[in-house]
Amino acid sequence: MTQFRYWLALLLLVFSLSCLAQESPENSLDSLRARIDAIPAQSGEDADDRQLTKAIVAAYDVLGQTDAYVDKRTPALTNIDARLTELGPAPAPEAGAEDGDVTAQRADLQQSRTALDTELRRAKLLGVDAQQAIARLVELRRARCTAQLSTRNHSPFGVAFWTSIERAYPSDTERLR
Repeated sequence: MTQFRYWLALLLLVFSLSCLAQESPENSLDSLRARIDAIPAQSGEDADDRQLTKAIVAAYDVLGQTDAYVDKRTPALTNIDARLTELGPAPAPEAGAEDGDVTAQRADLQQSRTALDTELRRAKLLGVDAQQAIARLVELRRARCTAQLSTRNHSPFGVAFWTSIERAYPSDTERLR
């Protein structure tokens, strides 16, 4: 029985530490913002295709996380709106005083709503920034591909075309083995 208690205590300790280690929403949004802001530095004009692909994947990851964040927090905003609707608008000053508890509850709900709405707006803006980064990176890859395809190559009827193939033949056959 005592061994069971030790395991139970250990399990509770691990669970409580994992709950404490979770990031707060602000830190999560700030870290996602930092990741989006770092993408232009990673994918400058001199970045190769692999770096561009990594940057696109990172931007899609941020986009997915922001969408999940918005989806997770939107029901809470809807719940607060419903509770505020249930309380109704504050009475006019000439209509008489309202119970202090109701006034305090309305003020707390309004403050919570404002904070949550601000977080959701930041997350949605971060998602838009991620979409714009993705579009910019894809366009950069497309432009590079077009430039590479439109570069002037040697004619297949010329000697230079076949010389380059002849030079590449040994390494190509070695890679195929």
